[in-house]
Amino acid sequence: MFMSDEIVLHIREELVRRRAKNPRYSLRALAVFLGVAPSVLSRALAGETVLSERNRTRIQARLRKPEK
Repeated sequence: MFMSDEIVLHIREELVRRRAKNPRYSLRALAVFLGVAPSVLSRALAGETVLSERNRTRIQARLRKPEK
């Protein structure tokens, strides 16, 4: 299971990866993909709040890459 700081790092990496493909990719679009409110994602990335267990679980499921 990801620690809170670790999951925020993974979210940032995902945002950078998506923005490399599409410079106009927004934080709001990533929040929709991850299944969380944009405000929750924004505050977590800014370090203003810690993600709840429910949101961490939801995000982990979306960030998990399929095994080959």
